[in-house]
Amino acid sequence: MRQALVASLIACAAMGAGAANTYSPSAAEVLSALSRRSEIPEQQLSGLLADCNASQASINFCAFRDRVIADLKLQHAVTDKTTQFPVCKEDIDSRLVRWEAARDRGCERSAARDYGFGSMKPAARDLCTTLETNRMIKRVAQMRDCATR
Repeated sequence: MRQALVASLIACAAMGAGAANTYSPSAAEVLSALSRRSEIPEQQLSGLLADCNASQASINFCAFRDRVIADLKLQHAVTDKTTQFPVCKEDIDSRLVRWEAARDRGCERSAARDYGFGSMKPAARDLCTTLETNRMIKRVAQMRDCATR
């Protein structure tokens, strides 16, 4: 089971690399955002991320890192679109808030269904969130006006 999740994490990272948005946050930017969100010092996170197969904690934090990368890419894609279509900013922002809430609920349910309260649940939830965020990045990149969904 653990190997299947690790393989999924690798596939997820590959999907993110092919996303329509070519922006890629720096390792320092990702580590800083990850540290802010987790409230764990960057040095400690670096150790956890050094080998994603080292422990369950490493698996979970590598999945969380991939989620943070996808979130940063989405933020960049949205900023690009709202700069391109300033009149759409409010509409884009409100749609994203609703989408994010639905994504988080769906991924939480999916992870709970598959792993209950097990140690794989956080990684499964973050994997789902990353996949859904990468899909949204592509949708945002394809927007041509406020009506495009």
